[in-house]
Amino acid sequence: MKRLSCVVFAAALIVIGIGVVYWYTSPYRYSNEIQIVNILADEQTAIRNKDVKGVLAHVSSSYNDSAGNNYDSLRIMALDTLRSGTKFDSLIEHQFVTVNGDTAHADIAVTVTRTSPEGSIDKLFSGPLTISFRKYKTKRWYIVPVRAWKITSTDGLPGITE
Repeated sequence: MKRLSCVVFAAALIVIGIGVVYWYTSPYRYSNEIQIVNILADEQTAIRNKDVKGVLAHVSSSYNDSAGNNYDSLRIMALDTLRSGTKFDSLIEHQFVTVNGDTAHADIAVTVTRTSPEGSIDKLFSGPLTISFRKYKTKRWYIVPVRAWKITSTDGLPGITE
């Protein structure tokens, strides 16, 4: 009987430990506005690190933008662009996030630059963007059901594709 109590106690400690780790690593405990600002920061970091998977991690499969791109064309552009020898960087200067239920908009002022392998720096885009988000049902760690923000559209991009 004593051994069974020890096993039950150990199992309970493991479950509690998993819960604590989930709580402290969960981005979903923050307000919607902070979650969206964190997504924008994650996107900046992914661009800087040339991480295609990171760039697309927060993009909805139903994505479209004002330049006529959808998720598939965005994925191809990201693969071609970020795997080149050119270094990219982005700077978000102003962020204004509006949340309305399961949708949100972030109005930002962004500057995107590239540094060639020779060291020359070119400004690719500088101006305002409006990024639309929607909350989707998804799973965290492939098991825990959660609702996460995904980018569904971007307005103001024509300067990048010209």
